Amino acid sequence: MTDDNPNQDPATPPPPSDGTWGGPPSGATPPPPPPTDQTGQTPAPTASAVSISVDNPIGLALGIVAVAGVVLGLLIESDGVKLWDTMGWTWAVLAIAAAIAILALSLGGLVPVSKAVAAHVMAIAAGVLVLWWVLFVLPIVSSNSSFLATVGTLAGVGAAYLGRDATS
Repeated sequence: MTDDNPNQDPATPPPPSDGTWGGPPSGATPPPPPPTDQTGQTPAPTASAVSISVDNPIGLALGIVAVAGVVLGLLIESDGVKLWDTMGWTWAVLAIAAAIAILALSLGGLVPVSKAVAAHVMAIAAGVLVLWWVLFVLPIVSSNSSFLATVGTLAGVGAAYLGRDATS
């Protein structure tokens, strides 16, 4: 018998040579016991949930109005034309994403970022909404759907303005 491993215990059988795993060694350590509380009992598992704190309910309401105004302004037909169809889907999705970003960051614990970062991202999203409004809504400002888009844009800017207090 050739000894491939001189440090191997002679009572332990050698590993299989066919590449299969023979399972854990017989002296494997068991898993650690579950943690206990101060009374020595195992605590009941708690449900993990997202805690949403609304520090600024007015900003949250403005965020909801921003999303609703932008989406409805894009999808409601006015004078036989939808604003969505006049600008293309990329600009429409960009405006919706900016409004949703403002709404999501208006909720305290939904997006795990610091308050300063949230305020900066909200300001950028509000700038995107204003740019979108100037490029696509302002030229057709006399239509009824542009009123909803204008309300949504102003609400988004207002929510971002109220969110700036987080940095001070």
